[in-house]
Amino acid sequence: MTSIKAQLPDFAKIHQNPELSRQEAETAALAAGLLRSLAYEIQERIGGHSVVGVLADGSDRTIALRADVDALPMEEDTRFPYASKKIMKDAGGQEVPVAHACGHDMHVASLMAAATFFSATQALWQGTLICIFQSSEELTDGGRRMVQDGLWDKIPRPDVILGQHSSPLKAGIVALRSGATLVSIDSFDVRVFGKGGHGSFSDQCVDPIVMACHIVVRLQSIVSREVKPGEMGLITCGSIHGGSAGNIIPDYVDLKITFVRNKPIDASKCVINSECESSGAPQKPRFSNEVSGPPLINDEMSTKFLKRGPEAYFKDDLTEMAQYPASEDFAVLANDIQVPYVYWMYGTLNIQRYEEAENAAALSQVAWNHSSKYEPDAEQGLRTAVDAFAVAGLTYVGR
Repeated sequence: MTSIKAQLPDFAKIHQNPELSRQEAETAALAAGLLRSLAYEIQERIGGHSVVGVLADGSDRTIALRADVDALPMEEDTRFPYASKKIMKDAGGQEVPVAHACGHDMHVASLMAAATFFSATQALWQGTLICIFQSSEELTDGGRRMVQDGLWDKIPRPDVILGQHSSPLKAGIVALRSGATLVSIDSFDVRVFGKGGHGSFSDQCVDPIVMACHIVVRLQSIVSREVKPGEMGLITCGSIHGGSAGNIIPDYVDLKITFVRNKPIDASKCVINSECESSGAPQKPRFSNEVSGPPLINDEMSTKFLKRGPEAYFKDDLTEMAQYPASEDFAVLANDIQVPYVYWMYGTLNIQRYEEAENAAALSQVAWNHSSKYEPDAEQGLRTAVDAFAVAGLTYVGR
């Protein structure tokens, strides 16, 4: 439906210049510049670096398309000629590598292309189109920051909000489901304290590294023993930092822990507190940066209505989406004003390479989002994403 050749340079530029959550100034400026050139009414720096563009013809029907724009604090290891080498300072002032390993570069580029498409084809539709470029999704607070900054007082309220996410499906595939789609998320940082000293005199110390190791292992038994069989529940400790040398027992260790579903949170804090106490920690653990995000539940009637367009356009490439044990804060925007939303996944992996892996029973080796080796096919993935946005949007506001 849409040509994406013109968007490939934008995609490469965004991919090569990723920005951490709450620091997406250049990406926001790129999106705002395009919207401005297309005569969208623009709102910038909403709740941080989020940008919104509105294109209206005065009709009542209003839809919003949303893309998240932030990148991850990790090093890229792909074969792209435009692979990121970016280094930024994180919120704690430490220099970290940055990469678009979750596909938000494609989200930005596809919404820019969709904004261009709708601007150029106004004879095909009537209504109001809102394009939302949201910052800080990876910290699960970008949507909340936008609504707290008065998002819906600044722009029209949509009848429905549409969103999508890149995935390691075969390019051309769009996966959609009604009802529960993504799960809720909760996370926190915790510092556990020990008594530092020389590694040769461990009896004189309280080792927070051993303490942290016991905590990580013990946390996993919460899911296996306290979450009902058949229910989804995950606990991930994705970061442990402590110590500076092999013969020094440090004074503390920092952990970053994420929960899918909120049932394990209280149990996890109980485990952490108990482990610290039984290990003889000199003080209680310190919890910080507690963040939560709601589950994502596609509105049944809106999903049924939306399917009409993709069914006709994508045909057999429209598939039933599995419920993912992942999360994001997309629903916050809609929940704040109690409007329906629909969210889907689209494939980004090169068709030939995907089919070769499938035939070799090697799909388990394909890199997923948040992997340093995640390699979406720029042209094929963008075409899928842009077509999905265009078809979904026209299903609602097409003449």
